Amino acid sequence: MFMMRSTACLRSGKRYVRLIRKVAIDAALAAGATIRKSYGNLLQVDKTLPHDLKLRLDRTCEERILTAIRRRFPAHGVLSEEIGYAPGVDPFLWIVDPMDGTVNFFHEIPFFCTCVSCHKIKESQGIQGEILLPDGRAVGSALVSVVYRPVGEELFTGFLDGGAYLNGRLLHLEHLADLSLAIASLSFGAQDGSVAYIGRLLPRMVQRAQKVRSFGSTALDIAYVAAGRVGAFVQMGTNLWDFAAAAAILKEAGGILEAEEYTRGRWKVVAGNPGTFPEVRMLAEGALE
Repeated sequence: MFMMRSTACLRSGKRYVRLIRKVAIDAALAAGATIRKSYGNLLQVDKTLPHDLKLRLDRTCEERILTAIRRRFPAHGVLSEEIGYAPGVDPFLWIVDPMDGTVNFFHEIPFFCTCVSCHKIKESQGIQGEILLPDGRAVGSALVSVVYRPVGEELFTGFLDGGAYLNGRLLHLEHLADLSLAIASLSFGAQDGSVAYIGRLLPRMVQRAQKVRSFGSTALDIAYVAAGRVGAFVQMGTNLWDFAAAAAILKEAGGILEAEEYTRGRWKVVAGNPGTFPEVRMLAEGALE
């Protein structure tokens, strides 16, 4: 007797995950194309903040991404920089940052990216240390993660238990023997407390790393760790949408990232090559007050 497969079964199958993968990549590329066309043009600033700003372009790109997602997955939840958390019916959550590195973009510094990831939501109540939704459920590992750098057209992707890639090339980190062989990247953030924290960490890191840089895009910094270009990254005061996609890519590449939500919605992130991470974590902890 013929029986239709259940909706739950369809949503857990490989075909469904492949569709999620396609939508995530297509959405990031579409937003990236819009960003690339606008690069170098005079843009409308919606809001100026201490150490930060918001462009109308951020919202335009977010709308493009969310439209693509909701066209195929109207019952999925979304957490995005501009609209916040919008719960869904199905146990999936898309985490979106339409443009990470807006200040760089505004000043025509080509270090910014678009971030899209899709996560399975755990059905049971979450526990301390997990990423929790307002209803108490935990956000699981990313099924698909995309970080796209429009200027340079670098597409970083990660697939749960399926590896990390840069423009289709498999990424696999070799262990660095020592932090002195690596570039360390620090992000000062936008809050006074995070700026002060990185200010304390900076001299410690300068003494140990080969060079220290501050590039200005959390997601792209972490993706560069996954690609082996940067050996370590530390930031205080970042948001989940800034690092969720890149963190999954780094994990699939063999790197390590620890994220701690020290106050609601604000995270301390320490990321690194497997060889550098223990020392970087020790230095990061030593700079806490």
